[in-house]
Amino acid sequence: MLKNNTLNEQILNSAIGQEQEWDGGLKQLFRFAAEFIGFQGHFPDNPILPAVVQLQLGVLLAVRLSSQSFTVKTINRAKFMHPIRPEQIIMVYCKSMQDSNKYTVTITLDDLVASSFTITMWENYAT
Repeated sequence: MLKNNTLNEQILNSAIGQEQEWDGGLKQLFRFAAEFIGFQGHFPDNPILPAVVQLQLGVLLAVRLSSQSFTVKTINRAKFMHPIRPEQIIMVYCKSMQDSNKYTVTITLDDLVASSFTITMWENYAT
């Protein structure tokens, strides 16, 4: 699984309820408080959720979906279309593709696609 660190802990603490099964994948609601570590310095007086945090949301759900440890190999087709601000509720969708090491991730905000990307993982055999 994933190693615990401050960012992952704060991301997981920002989840609303439990993840749910969705179309062969998982979905999870999140709301990030203004004090969330990811908003520090990104950007002063105009905070938005950094792309790296959005990517980590996808990784976290992919690991839960697969029940295995992974290392990210590539991220493809990343598009960040709408900024996510503090206290906004987002839904993260993650689904395994036919290739079991690839996952599609879509993050929505008020029924708009805020971001989307594909993650390809390497399997880790040592944890």
